[in-house]
Amino acid sequence: MVQRCEIFAFVFFLAFHNPLRVVLGATLELNFPGLYPENGAVLPSTGMMYYSSLYKGTVVKYDPKKQTFQEITIPGVSGAPNTHVSGIEADRSRPLIWAIVDAASAFATNGAQLSGPAGLLGIDTNDKIVYNVDLNPTLKEVQSLNGGIEVGGAQDATTDKDGNVYVTASFGSAMIQIQMNPKPHTLGYTGIEFVNSKTLIVWNDAIKAIETFDITSTKPKPSVPEGDRLSKSMMADAIYIPSFTKGTCLLLNDDVSGQVEVVKSHDNWKSITHAGSIPTDMKSGGLATFTYEISSRIYYGSEPFLQ
Repeated sequence: MVQRCEIFAFVFFLAFHNPLRVVLGATLELNFPGLYPENGAVLPSTGMMYYSSLYKGTVVKYDPKKQTFQEITIPGVSGAPNTHVSGIEADRSRPLIWAIVDAASAFATNGAQLSGPAGLLGIDTNDKIVYNVDLNPTLKEVQSLNGGIEVGGAQDATTDKDGNVYVTASFGSAMIQIQMNPKPHTLGYTGIEFVNSKTLIVWNDAIKAIETFDITSTKPKPSVPEGDRLSKSMMADAIYIPSFTKGTCLLLNDDVSGQVEVVKSHDNWKSITHAGSIPTDMKSGGLATFTYEISSRIYYGSEPFLQ
């Protein structure tokens, strides 16, 4: 006969000191069926304590004042095969609890079988799931960037002051950042070209200027050449240094004006001079997005974006 067992979880508070009092070590005994807490956290705004019920796939909330429990079930997770709820983290920027969903097989096989659920859940103070993020597409992308080495076993999480969440993947040694309030990215570097074995040159659209890097430095830093400035409205899609100019002439394809801007330097791009603009005749309605060289002659290519 199989008897029903109650599992007890014990949370130990270490002795600590504050200016008002000394608190000696104490034990808080949590008596809740099936509570195998892989992790736990306290939500500062409410004082509620949250624990992962690993094998049941639920989150257990404990009210220390009333000494009552509330089990938060998760649709598609709680009671599902090969599914654990592990990491628990209190958000640093708002009243939210984050819970990690992971594949039981990842840890049961010590990383031999990583396929299965992987998710991040945001739970508000009303026990409602307000965020439900599937981490598997991101883990697959990381795998492709990791030489095909499989990545998985989402385990724990933390947050920063801006509300971004960071999740560790135990197998494959990866960390994922989830931006909860993503901001539009400003267009930055576009065209790039080598001047010589020491100097790399780029167009930085964020500041509408040419920048150079000394790639022989242990910590390369961008440097803006002195001299002429190009139009604040331009956007250099590509840049090119013709070989016959010996690194002294740079061509920039401007997507806004449709022209090719010519910039020269005779001191390894410490200073520059705007030598002029070359109009392009694009009867196809395209933009002159790049230039290239054939037998010491310069050609530009067209991209019909509007077709």
